[in-house]
Formats: sequence, structure tokens, C-alpha cells
Amino acid sequence: AFTELVDSVVARGKQAVRAMRKAIEAAVHSEQRILTDMIPALTKILGQPQNEAPKEFRQSSDEVSSFKFVFRMFVRAISSPEFPIVFLMDDLHFADDASLDLLQSLVTDTSNDGILFIGTFRIEKKNDRVKNFLSNLENVDLTDIRLAGLARESVDEMVADIFSVVNPEQIKPLTEIVYKQTGGNVFYIREFLRYLQEDGLLTFDEAG
Repeated sequence: AFTELVDSVVARGKQAVRAMRKAIEAAVHSEQRILTDMIPALTKILGQPQNEAPKEFRQSSDEVSSFKFVFRMFVRAISSPEFPIVFLMDDLHFADDASLDLLQSLVTDTSNDGILFIGTFRIEKKNDRVKNFLSNLENVDLTDIRLAGLARESVDEMVADIFSVVNPEQIKPLTEIVYKQTGGNVFYIREFLRYLQEDGLLTFDEAG
């Protein structure tokens, strides 16, 4: 994601690069090496580190706190109400403690009003890490959006679209099975159809 951001800044021209470099340098001062080690693409904006060996990250409490501070200041520097940044964090239930801890430090940064975080996770996969993460966001303005399964008719249309069938009625027997097995969950629909295809249980009848 940050690589794409860097490329978009570079694409806007030298003036945009200089402005971004100035903002980052003012925010993190001499700690730029931490950022370029983590996001090598940033060298397109900050340049190559001069005569400085990569820092060994030992994950001590002091180093973790320092890293979170530098990263938080970096995110402040590259975002603003005029140029907001949207972070989409998919499958939070797979994230480790360190990742969620870093994300929490960004989400709870009340000095940054130029970012929007969107996090997704499957309810049935909600684990203790996600629960603890959410419980630590009590003072953050959160919007909880829960996606229900698709209606039966929508599943018919989705499966018909996947198989390029003009009339969903032609594959009604299949969509009945798909809906029964998946409950309209979009992710499960795709996985179930992939399973059927890989096991050779789906065939295309040109005559039909």
C-alpha cells in the first residue's frame, strides 16, 4: 500500500516529491532509516541513506515504542484533510499481536484527522486478539457494518454471472445447492464453486 502511495506521489512530479520529503523529514527528523528499511520504496522520495548501516530491530519495549512513534509521525506527515489516506485492513482475524498493536497506535492518534481506517474480519473468526483490539478503541468513533448473506435471488444472479448464463433459471438446480450450502455468504459461494470445479463436479454442457 505504501509503495503505491509513493508511486502516486512520484507520478505527480518533482514538486510533490519535494513537498512530501519536507513533510516526512520534519516529522521524523533523523529516524528516516527506520522508514526506508521498512518501506524501501520511500527512497524514491527520501533518497538513499548515507553512510548508515541498517538498524537491527531487537523488539525490546523501548525499540517497539520508538518504532510506533516514528511510524505514527510518518503517517501524520503523509496525510491531511486535504489529502486523506484510507487504510483498508482486510482479514484482521489473521493479524498478529504486533500488527494490531501498531494499528491501534495509528487508529487512536487523535492528532491525525486525515486518515480513515477500514478493517474487516469474519464474525465466526473473531478471536481474542481482535476482541482485545476492538476493546482498546472505546474512545474512537467506530462504525460497525455487518454484512448479511445474499438473498436467494441475488445468489441466482451471482452464480449466473460467474458462468455467463443469461437466464438464471437455466442453472436453478445448481444455485439451490449453492444457496443451501453457503447461506448466501459471498466468500463461501466462490470457495464452494471453486471446490466443485476443482473436483470435476461442474461441467459445461454446450448442448444445454
